[in-house]
Amino acid sequence: MNPNNAYIDEAAFAAFVGRNIQISRAAGDVAKVLKPVALDINAGEANVKARINKTQLSTTGEKNIVALQLWNGQDVTTSDYTYVETKWTNAVIVDSAAMNNPNTVVYFYNRTKAIVGTNGETSDFIKQFCPLNAPTNEKAELVYNDEAGLDLNKLPGLYSTEQSTWLKDLGFNSMTYKFTLPKEYKANDAQGTNQQWFVELTADNHLVVNKKNLNKDELTPAIGRTPVVRVDAYLEDNEGTSRMVASAYIKVNILPKKAEVPVEQDPIISEFIKEESINYNSLTSGWSYVNQMPWTDVNNAIYGKTGLTSNNFWNYYGVPAYNATIEVAVQDNGKDVTIIDPQNFYANSSTPGVVSEKGIRVEALLGAGNTQTANIKFQVNNNVLTQNTYDNVEGKGAKYTVTITIKSKDIYTRGDVVIKQIFYVKEECITYGFNPNFYDENAGYSITKGKLVNGKWALEMNISEVFKMDNGKNIFQYFNAANHNPNATAIHFYLDPANQPGVSYTEGTDNGTIELTTALTEPSLLAKMKYIVTLVNGEECTSKFNILFNNPFVSGNSKAITLNANETGVLTSDVKPSVVVVESNDPSSLIYSWSAASKSLVLSSKATGTYKVAEPTVRYDFVEDTAYEEFYGNLDIANGAKFGINTTTGVVTYDNLGATLVKSYTLHVKATVTFADLSEVTCTIPFIVKGTK
Repeated sequence: MNPNNAYIDEAAFAAFVGRNIQISRAAGDVAKVLKPVALDINAGEANVKARINKTQLSTTGEKNIVALQLWNGQDVTTSDYTYVETKWTNAVIVDSAAMNNPNTVVYFYNRTKAIVGTNGETSDFIKQFCPLNAPTNEKAELVYNDEAGLDLNKLPGLYSTEQSTWLKDLGFNSMTYKFTLPKEYKANDAQGTNQQWFVELTADNHLVVNKKNLNKDELTPAIGRTPVVRVDAYLEDNEGTSRMVASAYIKVNILPKKAEVPVEQDPIISEFIKEESINYNSLTSGWSYVNQMPWTDVNNAIYGKTGLTSNNFWNYYGVPAYNATIEVAVQDNGKDVTIIDPQNFYANSSTPGVVSEKGIRVEALLGAGNTQTANIKFQVNNNVLTQNTYDNVEGKGAKYTVTITIKSKDIYTRGDVVIKQIFYVKEECITYGFNPNFYDENAGYSITKGKLVNGKWALEMNISEVFKMDNGKNIFQYFNAANHNPNATAIHFYLDPANQPGVSYTEGTDNGTIELTTALTEPSLLAKMKYIVTLVNGEECTSKFNILFNNPFVSGNSKAITLNANETGVLTSDVKPSVVVVESNDPSSLIYSWSAASKSLVLSSKATGTYKVAEPTVRYDFVEDTAYEEFYGNLDIANGAKFGINTTTGVVTYDNLGATLVKSYTLHVKATVTFADLSEVTCTIPFIVKGTK
């Protein structure tokens, strides 16, 4: 910060802090080194444009530093110091109208000598810089009968060749141009025809044909003349004085009419659209026609639109001679994407050009002769991709565009001939019928009954039973049959999602098995599945279905057990006699229950004979509900009161500390019966602890 003896590193930079500025002025080691000419404050940043006073810069080798002061009334904010230096640049008048690429400089004829005296700008003086045989400037064209004339203001610009940029981009913004019409620029004929006699300069710097010298109705003598205009460029110096910095001659060409830039002619396009989708499922490995353009259409598309005959067509078309190209595109993510690059073929031949890739075949034979017509075929097979890969356009399927292009020999006279065949390919994924014996259409699933596996009952089923049989064949054997899906190459089944607790699927060569991996604890479990069919073209079709696992066993009617809590001594009660497990499909059919004869829980003959299950494990627990918490919570367990159940034997023990139980409680015992890898059944047994009321 100021004072003026502060050390500032050369790498330092200025950070301008703005306020509401009314006055700005520079301050530094020497007064008036920089003179602000513009100040802009935006979002707290001050941008200052200034001119340097070179006369105030040090000439003895010291550094020149300045600081910016921003005044707001009597308050002042001063910036850090910044190092200031000057650098020379050059200024050249260039043809800015012709410089589309700023790095390619297009010059006028720059004047590098002073004009001495009022008559010093002679024809010979001008020819030093702009010889008589020098070409006219590219954009300096004057149509002889154009009333508006050539606007000279649009031509020049100041350019720095040293820094390869426009002076305005270096911060110079006070440039002006002055145009003058020299008195003479003579031809080398006997009398020295003066090119300047044919034109005059208007007050607004437009060059027009001189109607005072020429008959106003007969201006054609001006055509072909090449007069020159001098342009001088001026910049203000740092004191505001305008100084000439460059001068050049512009050589003008007087034309009979405006030179026309050749324009490429638009392509001559014929579109043929197959509106209906091609059904992918109907395709085979052989070629199916999309369209064979009849010779009548070809005549209209090629000869009719060009106005040529089959005999002279190739005089104007075919680059290289007698050649055309075929390419194929498809719409993907809203854009046409080329999937078969343009392939050239010799058209004037008895052998047709053929493109055959990616399930698409195009055959084109373009004849030559008064009696001949082109023959064009479009075909597909089951390798073609569908909307499963590309966009489904308007619900019609994948949109293909086959383009045949015949290049014009002169694109500025005739446009290329383009023939487009547009067609759609759609694949409706074929689903397989469900087996009416085992699939519940209304519920939307097959139900697993289970079967004997390795000598014991298991909840599993063959996946083939979900789907119809076809003449003794299951889905694994007929999925790609002609009457089902001939374009299928493989079918595979999966859990969907892949990880579903308690269930697994294993696929073999001609069937698959879905099974439980743990005992079923709920009345049922729904397994979600899918199958994926792979098609000849590599695409896949996915369909979903469900399988329901039913628990084969359920709890039967468990009778309540009563414990008279006011009997004397330590009391016990066995809940096992109330454990009852029955078959879910037939609740009257016992599976596991109390035998009075053996005084134990036993498996029924159906359990051991049909299901072949082993003795289950049973765990007994009180349900810790509100009644249990009230009863158990008011026992003085810490001082020796007892109440609990043996989780293995199911025997309940009760002993209090001598008081009579008044209130009766209905508690519940949960007996969990587990048949290994098959079923888990919970029997809820009412357990009454009887008091006096």
